[in-house]
Amino acid sequence: MDLTVVVPLFNEEESLPELCAWVDRVCQSEGIAYEMVLVDDGST
Repeated sequence: MDLTVVVPLFNEEESLPELCAWVDRVCQSEGIAYEMVLVDDGST
């Protein structure tokens, strides 16, 4: 299975590493090929 994870972001600098690690961990454990699309529009 292939998966695209689309994540809207707004001032998420601090939580982004944890989110990316979690998505990676879950997808790797389930054998899912994935890509992440991080959309940042307007952070300060």
